[in-house]
Amino acid sequence: MTTREDVCKVILVGDSGVGKTSIILRFISNEFNKDVPSTSGANYASKDVEFKDLNAKLQYDVWDTAGQEQYKGLSKIFYKDASIVILVFDITNEKSFTEIKEFWYNEIKENSPEDISKIKFFNFLVIAIAGNKSDLFLEEEVNKDDAEEYAKSIGAYYRKTSASTNEGITQLFMELGKKFLNPTYQMRKETLRGRPGTVKLNDKIPTKDKKGKCC
Repeated sequence: MTTREDVCKVILVGDSGVGKTSIILRFISNEFNKDVPSTSGANYASKDVEFKDLNAKLQYDVWDTAGQEQYKGLSKIFYKDASIVILVFDITNEKSFTEIKEFWYNEIKENSPEDISKIKFFNFLVIAIAGNKSDLFLEEEVNKDDAEEYAKSIGAYYRKTSASTNEGITQLFMELGKKFLNPTYQMRKETLRGRPGTVKLNDKIPTKDKKGKCC
């Protein structure tokens, strides 16, 4: 049987500092650099992944867009031909989640060929929300239930991620890839597991290094 080969354009959007570049670096090369610089304009990376259960191979063409105010308008040109859009926010920064709701999702609607507010998980564009920096849960400002509720309201897939620990990164891209290859696929919610660094009642709460919040 001939293996199906497809190309999927993925773009990551969200405010500066939420970890978009770090998510991509982790997915593409399984690397992490806490000192990675902010993106200016846009960066591109590619990775081939085989889906044996679907007898398919998918080339992820991943675009990293700048989140700074002066670059927000520039990202509009990258929505063309996109198959997957991942909205990224920082779970320790409530403002970055507010921007997802008040700016970034509206920009997707304005630049999509259809009214996505009326269509959920449509074939040509799959939307996901990544609550990044899940390893910093002690500093969490965005409640997981609130994030999931918003994702459900716009027909998006939600998953917590951490580029630092690699939590949820592979699962996020694999679930989205399966949805792209098979629009009828029902994406799986993240499995509830013990949070990394969970402490017992008698243990001391570990301190967090503020310098690590960039990713």
